[in-house]
Amino acid sequence: MALPLVPVYVGADLFARHVLNDDSLHVYDELVIPTGMKNKELLDEAIKKYEKTLPDNEKNLFNNVMLPGKGQMNEKIKFRFNKEENCFEAVACRVTGSKRSIEHVENIFNIYTGLVQQKVYERVKTKLEETNEMTLDNEEVLEDESIVLTVGVN
Repeated sequence: MALPLVPVYVGADLFARHVLNDDSLHVYDELVIPTGMKNKELLDEAIKKYEKTLPDNEKNLFNNVMLPGKGQMNEKIKFRFNKEENCFEAVACRVTGSKRSIEHVENIFNIYTGLVQQKVYERVKTKLEETNEMTLDNEEVLEDESIVLTVGVN
């Protein structure tokens, strides 16, 4: 039995379904971007990893920080839990156009998905080590960094 562990992708239209087609001049006080992410700890970890990749002028994108000399907060992205959808949504505040905010959320989603896959991988390996009914026969990392585990039944 082979268990391919590949990232699950929800689709780019998930992020873009509530925005205008060409909104590069539109100013949003609050742009809500659905994400499908449910685990707060993994979301926080994904945000921290993503922040490390940002240039210095975007380091405070996910914090409510007022810059010196500014009368209001800069563009910000916050995540809040939507109880009706049972997942987090990103809320971009004071942004012009949706493209850049959607890119940020997509990048965080990709990191989040990788973290979910890593947790699943670790859990499967731990469960296999705990049972005498199955053994891990082979573990193969593919070019796309997905992992195929071949499990033998005793």
